[in-house]
Amino acid sequence: MTRRLLSAVGTGCVIAVLVGIGLLAGARTASAAVCDSSYAANVQHASGCTLGSTDVDSASQVNADNIFGISSWVFIGQDNTDFTSSTFLIPSDLWTTQGYDHAMLVLQNANGVVPATYVAYLLDFGTTGSISWTSPFTTKSGHTRFETLYAATTANTPIPAGLPLLGSGLAFLAWVSRRRRAAS
Repeated sequence: MTRRLLSAVGTGCVIAVLVGIGLLAGARTASAAVCDSSYAANVQHASGCTLGSTDVDSASQVNADNIFGISSWVFIGQDNTDFTSSTFLIPSDLWTTQGYDHAMLVLQNANGVVPATYVAYLLDFGTTGSISWTSPFTTKSGHTRFETLYAATTANTPIPAGLPLLGSGLAFLAWVSRRRRAAS
């Protein structure tokens, strides 16, 4: 009777561990591709560069793309310049009064350019004033059509729901294993 109970409980723990692993895997969302080194340094005061999934950016699109692992980007402002290089003005109160802890500049062009998606640059924390950029786009005119500034505030990331389940399942499997070794 005890062995059947331990076997049934052990099977339940294996299922709990697998469910926990599945929940943890599901907690991650797809992230966009990292920039090619040929245009990773095109924006002054940028610490990261990534590609979007489409050629058009919007707040809903950059959040769906989970750019830089963040899905709470807010639209701050946009310029329509059509240049190969220019500057973009970062508001002086972005980090303080507005309270954002992340900001990114997104450069976008029309269809038929390389790269074929918008390019997002993560700005260094505290960057304000005018920052210089160079278009990452080649072919056609190579011009950037829109520069868009997004910002986000990220709270501490909570433990995914599956983590306690995974931990308790693993702990119980270790306990069952010890009991079996002690019984034999």
